[in-house]
Amino acid sequence: MRSDRQDGLARVRPAPHSAGVASDEVPADLQRRFASFRRSNASRTRVPASLRKAVLDALGQGCSMLAVRRELGLTVKQIGSWQREARRAPVETEPVTGIESPRVFAVGERRATGGDADGALELRLGAWSLIIRHTCP
Repeated sequence: MRSDRQDGLARVRPAPHSAGVASDEVPADLQRRFASFRRSNASRTRVPASLRKAVLDALGQGCSMLAVRRELGLTVKQIGSWQREARRAPVETEPVTGIESPRVFAVGERRATGGDADGALELRLGAWSLIIRHTCP
């Protein structure tokens, strides 16, 4: 799928030598799935990820944006946001095994220089230090 504009909101040109879908036809399976979704859900219900992906796949295979919008009742804004979301989506990777989850420990430490009578807490993160003190007597 190639876009004519950098923001990815508008015209999508078909990929060269795309097979299977004519430019003005939305796949019948996609039309049936959308019709079923629209019948079984209230207006303004979020379109499931599987249907969003199917729409983007149809556009990538050469369906025209206009045909998709007309047949499925979608807006340019919806399709554009799905395209941006697809570009942002992280690549799925296999989970790393053998690494423990991070743990937080409560540590109490008194300072060697005269003690800390005000009950301050200090959190150190690299070169940063955050000190929390009780202000009311």
